[in-house]
Amino acid sequence: MKSSSESRRHVSLNSRRSDAGPASFLAVKMAVLAVVVIGVAYGAYRLVSRLHSRWVAQYVVPDVHAPGVVEVRTTPHITEEQIRDLFGLTNGCNLALIDFDEVRRDVLQREPIIKSLSVTKRLPNSVSIAAEERKPVVRVNYQVEAMKTADGRTRRHDRWDVADSDGVVFRFSRKDSQLLPRIKGGPNPPVERGGRLTGKALAALRLVEVCSAKEFAGMNLDEIDISGASYLKAHFGAPTGEGNTLCIDWNFMGGADDDPTPRLRTAVQKVRHSIATRLPGPMCTYTVTDTDRVIVQTADKEPIR
Repeated sequence: MKSSSESRRHVSLNSRRSDAGPASFLAVKMAVLAVVVIGVAYGAYRLVSRLHSRWVAQYVVPDVHAPGVVEVRTTPHITEEQIRDLFGLTNGCNLALIDFDEVRRDVLQREPIIKSLSVTKRLPNSVSIAAEERKPVVRVNYQVEAMKTADGRTRRHDRWDVADSDGVVFRFSRKDSQLLPRIKGGPNPPVERGGRLTGKALAALRLVEVCSAKEFAGMNLDEIDISGASYLKAHFGAPTGEGNTLCIDWNFMGGADDDPTPRLRTAVQKVRHSIATRLPGPMCTYTVTDTDRVIVQTADKEPIR
């Protein structure tokens, strides 16, 4: 007969076996389940990657020069090649990977000569881009620092930019802008390219626009000097110096935030009337004061009225 101690040992071993059996089975099931989940996830990843690759591949542009693939409407001073380069449109590029909105904003900020860009994507792999160029209205002259000389003095030189009707300053071909009216003695410090004219420089731009109207044809506005503290000084006539000068009191144009165009039109109308009725001769200075009076002086500075 088995002793009581042997019986207790046997029961204990059987208990351990019965407890270990379910735990081991559960561990095996969890391991199998983990392997299945990982396998399914990997298979899904491979499937999604393959589908994504096929989806992306359809937007590849094999030849940007092929008809109807990359269409660009350019301007006289912006070439099709420049537009393609700005957007990264080269052979083999993928339209799905180009953020056209972000590139468009960056181009408009870096290239102020471009007024607007419109992008039309035609899926899957063609795109149309239309550029609009700013039209210069005036040339703007600045005195800018160049370099210091050996004796410590700062050399200055003239820099010429142009501005459109919105007052946006940008660089332009000297050949194509040399006949535009000039704004001399521009703001200091100079307006950065892409910035806008303000104050007297903006008022000078509006004066150019007023004088370009049909009713003032023949006045031949040539240059506006804004370097004076209180006046806009406009020269009418040939660049040789012969002609008339219009001085408009800065206070005549109202506050800095007001649109000076109506007052400028009134000033030019008064001067045109004075020229037509008084006929004081060439090279006269017409000063329009803040009280709407017109003071006319001949070349020898003798006031006519």
